[in-house]
Amino acid sequence: MSVPMKPAQAGEKYNYGHVMGLSLLFYEAQRSGPLPASNRIPWRGDSALEDGKDVHLDLTGGWYDAGDHVKFNFPMAWSATTLAWGVHEYWDAWKKAGELSNALDQLKWVADYLVKCHPDPDTYYVQVGNGNSDHGYWGTAESMTMSRPSYAVGRGREAGSAAIGEAAAALAAISVLFKQQGDSVYAAHLIDTAKSLFALGDGNQGGFSVSQPFYSSSGFRDELAWGAAWLYEATGEQEYLDKAESLYAGGCCGSSWSYSWDAKAPGVQLLLYKHTRKSQYKTDSSNFVGGALGKGQTPKGLAYWDKWGSNRYAANGAFIALVAADYGIHVEDGRAWAMQQIHYMLGDAHGGINNATGLPFFSYVCGYGDDFPRAPHHRGSSCWSGTNCNCGSSPQPHVLYGALVGGPGNNDDYSDSCSDYTRNEVTTDYNAGFTAALGALRHLSLTKQLPQKH
Repeated sequence: MSVPMKPAQAGEKYNYGHVMGLSLLFYEAQRSGPLPASNRIPWRGDSALEDGKDVHLDLTGGWYDAGDHVKFNFPMAWSATTLAWGVHEYWDAWKKAGELSNALDQLKWVADYLVKCHPDPDTYYVQVGNGNSDHGYWGTAESMTMSRPSYAVGRGREAGSAAIGEAAAALAAISVLFKQQGDSVYAAHLIDTAKSLFALGDGNQGGFSVSQPFYSSSGFRDELAWGAAWLYEATGEQEYLDKAESLYAGGCCGSSWSYSWDAKAPGVQLLLYKHTRKSQYKTDSSNFVGGALGKGQTPKGLAYWDKWGSNRYAANGAFIALVAADYGIHVEDGRAWAMQQIHYMLGDAHGGINNATGLPFFSYVCGYGDDFPRAPHHRGSSCWSGTNCNCGSSPQPHVLYGALVGGPGNNDDYSDSCSDYTRNEVTTDYNAGFTAALGALRHLSLTKQLPQKH
């Protein structure tokens, strides 16, 4: 498989639309279950076809989380919510890039799976596959033979309100897109399930531990507020706005160290400000964006939150800053900072654009640039077939197009090594805010509002 690279559009340093499309190829490479005839990843095939069989259900579908083959619904749903939010806010950018149908296709793939995971009003399946046994296997998804247990939360078991609230948010957000596209029947189907999930998560509040130590929720009230806010966005029903505001008043979302799969407050702030224009939400959002702008940076300019997925946190912050700017919050400085962060990942960290090719000398996005990570920590891309793999090989047998790798250390130090799961891991949540931010920048380019400093 080879995807031709495209130089930037007029007025853009990097080709945002092209990388948006590449990122969707990464999500397509993460698909689990029976693949459709439209599959564009030639080295992927049907996999995990018996997911859910242990509980007499069909739980096939969804995305594999990262370089492994577990389906962790908590970060998966957040990734889908964030992608859907980006498409909703910047519909014109996705349409102009020619990627709107591909984006909707990827989001429907996840939505259909999440609906399957809520088979009755009291149950939500939050994970398929055991993290420990899965991580002991290095091979293709198509060749897996280990047991893949299904884990449920809900009434009569661990409550799982965080994961359930996030699933409700995802389905509500995706429903907005399909309604916007004209498929009101499918949108209503997603809303019905989102409402049922929210009733379960809110009416039976509590945490969950089944996804530990891989994904441990620090709380659940921000996810419930997030789910309620998206249900209001999708339905306009006052009870959901009242619920979101009540949770906010209870202290769920006034501040946050990041926007991520475990921290939804910055998103809640913006949605509530959008719908109420109350000064508290604007102030809290301004404080978050201001904190991001003041975040310590690597010598070459990456805002540095944490060593695990350093690119991810900066990209997520960039997306929040870009949406906030559209609502009058840190407009000029927020947009400039956000563009700086995304440009760092696209090539600014390694010399910018090669004028001879019109492409970056090196980007942190697999398949984009004169050079790019060729040995991500990813089982499928490192295998020729079955367990005929070599994590040490570079380049790997397959280019994992569109995957944003974890990123550098705090001194811009980086090594393209498959075994380095701190800096060279790839995950669905690493790409989510990054892809949404690309859409925002493409929108600014289309509307002639891109910051002048590239």
